[in-house]
Amino acid sequence: MLDPGVANGKAMRAYIGTLVGESTSRDFRLAVAREAVREQDIVAVDAELRSTTPGGPPEHIRVWAKIQRIERLNPLFPAEAGHELAATATSPFDTVLSLSREMVTAVCRVLGAEPLVGSARGKLDHLRYPPQPASSAYRPQSADIARIVLGDLQERKARALDIATLSNRPEVDVLVDGHAIVTRHLAILAMTGAGKSWTARRIIEELAAKKYPIVIFDPHGDYTGLSDLAHLHVTRYFARFPVLEEDNETIAELVGTLGYALSDTMRTRFGDVAQAAKNLYSNDPTELRERTTWLTQKLHRPDLARYDIQPNLWLVAHLAEVGELALRSDAEARAQLLEWGWPGLATYSKTDLRTLEAIKKRTYKAAAVLQNMEQINQKIAKSGAVPLPTDRTELVRYGGVSVVSLAGYSSDFQAAIYSLIASNIFAARVQNSLGLPVLFLLEEAHNFVPARANSDAEKNSIATTKQIAQEGRKFGVGLILVSQRPSRLDETTLAMCNSYVIMRMVNPADQQFVRKVIESLGEDEADMLPDLDVGEAILSGQLTNFPVLVKVKPPASAGEREEEDAFEALHKAHALMQRTKQTR
Repeated sequence: MLDPGVANGKAMRAYIGTLVGESTSRDFRLAVAREAVREQDIVAVDAELRSTTPGGPPEHIRVWAKIQRIERLNPLFPAEAGHELAATATSPFDTVLSLSREMVTAVCRVLGAEPLVGSARGKLDHLRYPPQPASSAYRPQSADIARIVLGDLQERKARALDIATLSNRPEVDVLVDGHAIVTRHLAILAMTGAGKSWTARRIIEELAAKKYPIVIFDPHGDYTGLSDLAHLHVTRYFARFPVLEEDNETIAELVGTLGYALSDTMRTRFGDVAQAAKNLYSNDPTELRERTTWLTQKLHRPDLARYDIQPNLWLVAHLAEVGELALRSDAEARAQLLEWGWPGLATYSKTDLRTLEAIKKRTYKAAAVLQNMEQINQKIAKSGAVPLPTDRTELVRYGGVSVVSLAGYSSDFQAAIYSLIASNIFAARVQNSLGLPVLFLLEEAHNFVPARANSDAEKNSIATTKQIAQEGRKFGVGLILVSQRPSRLDETTLAMCNSYVIMRMVNPADQQFVRKVIESLGEDEADMLPDLDVGEAILSGQLTNFPVLVKVKPPASAGEREEEDAFEALHKAHALMQRTKQTR
């Protein structure tokens, strides 16, 4: 037997157990002392194999393994005795039964093996022959554990991201492969409050420090705090829905989505109204001012004169109203609208007059709802936020993080805005008109790429995300999907992610879905999901050498929704109200 106290010229840490029972190249069992180890601990066993070369010296290797579960048994305290004591309400300590002769067994899964001497790479080979029963197992040194957790990554430190420590060995830093994240996609899955946004911000901060361009689609303000970090170049954007960039049928659907569905009769003329609004709007400032003045006079709306008309739903409503006036009695307005390109206006009848009136009323109401969403969005985006650029590729900047605030919008609108931006940027990468790669982060990803689409906006969003998931690697477009309800995610898109950060998850449907889709997640790791602490995660896939349980390090930034004690918040709010009253 090899001296268990020496490996790679360094003293190993304490002996923890002995191999017992059946041993295979995939797993083995250790007899261990009580409380000597914990589940997910990484252990090592020194082994000696016969040389593959005839007459050659034996091969000395170290077998690495991870403790999957721990079994505890007292053979001198049979179940029958326990039932008898329960029936008689007798404490075991009042009997002569032995309570100290426990047998503790650790079931270990083999991670791989390496030469015992001269191996510093951390790359583990497949074990093709099981270690010998009665071999001793040891707790490796922290430096050795860090080495094999890193694997090949220790030779490529430039792409390593420092995001966590081992849960059972907090002195061991866990670095993950940033290249795998940005090129092969990452999913961060957890129930609410388990720390998924915390984890995402830590990863984003690490990637941003390496100057990688990132665009974040933020439905709730979880990433506004990134802009408080002086060393990161973060720009926050509030999102206005680009109504007139959509086709006319989509704009009609938009009005319905806002709660004012159009009848079939209205739809026959709504496309004309929307097209007229597009034709009326001009990018020439002088011409736009002239058309604003004309519209102000025709509608007797002096408030319109305070600003130029915008390419939004209000403009569509204004056109419906001025079209109604033109059909009633205003021949000059009719002629002007025909000149600006209102399709088919010359053939409209009195029936169309009533149709335009109905379109006007519903579109004005829908525009008010949309404006309210936009105002909430701009408020949550906070001061310093700027409007989205017309050229979406401006969001992609070397060393820059663009946070697109989607708060305030309904899920349909969030999906529509995301798909417009993402498809434009992806198309620019495909056409080589955008030189930089980019990483998209989708918070609440189940709203952007759901398993079943309930609207055209969701269908477009799913199609865009699937295309990026399947083809993004070729064109330098990566994805991070963050979700608290993985069972509601599109299965194909999630399966295209090659790296996973999986945190606490108690919903049975979500657990079952994760087991089904994520091939790199073992059954024992999946069984742990309901019991993980806040901030604990299982890393799996190409971002790490093997699945490992970690404690995610805190990000430097704060989220908008960092939870505050409810009673402290109440007292602060009351104190603020009192001060406000006193100053009046």
